[in-house]
Amino acid sequence: MPCNIGYRVYAPIKIPAPVPQEFKSKTEAPKIDAELLDRLGETDPEFCEWLKELDIKALLEQALKKALSKVKIPNSLKIQVSDSGYLEAQASYTSEAQKAKLEKLSAKVASQFQLEVMKMIAELLDYETAVTEDKNGGWVIEGEKNEQSS
Repeated sequence: MPCNIGYRVYAPIKIPAPVPQEFKSKTEAPKIDAELLDRLGETDPEFCEWLKELDIKALLEQALKKALSKVKIPNSLKIQVSDSGYLEAQASYTSEAQKAKLEKLSAKVASQFQLEVMKMIAELLDYETAVTEDKNGGWVIEGEKNEQSS
């Protein structure tokens, strides 16, 4: 039978500090393709040629500014538009809870960014747009084409 006569045994342990890990996310902006233009009723070949020559990075950055004004993110999450037109998010995290929060925030910004890009495309096509949220948490872009009637 063991006997405790006042001696204690201590074993030193080391708990390593959490190592920061990198979180990266990449989202593509919606493409302006023939199908989208067809659905919107745009058939002007001059407009299509102008659109192909357009430098879209400035427009994507503007859409990102609008998206970030509607979704609040921490300073640790850096979001930018790459040269190839992708939305890139980067941050460091030390726990799975932080990673989940970063994933949720970056997905929310990406969703809002895509919505703003689609709205911008419609405005380039001379639509007056309004964005509303439906009952299921989705977004709806409504537009009315400005046309001169004779």
